[in-house]
Amino acid sequence: MPALVVQGDADTGVFPSDARAILDAIGSNDKTLQMLPGAHYFEDSSAHRISAVEVMDAWLRPRI
Repeated sequence: MPALVVQGDADTGVFPSDARAILDAIGSNDKTLQMLPGAHYFEDSSAHRISAVEVMDAWLRPRI
């Protein structure tokens, strides 16, 4: 099963190392970690939300 982990690099509760650990724990061969610069919870900026949606869209398109 393909898996995408999206992480904001300004998150103060889940760190980049946590996101990498989550990715490493996923058993799929098709897995991606995408770090989004400056994003925290994605509610502090519409630009961060748009960026997250664009990442998900670009990742999903070749898989569906």
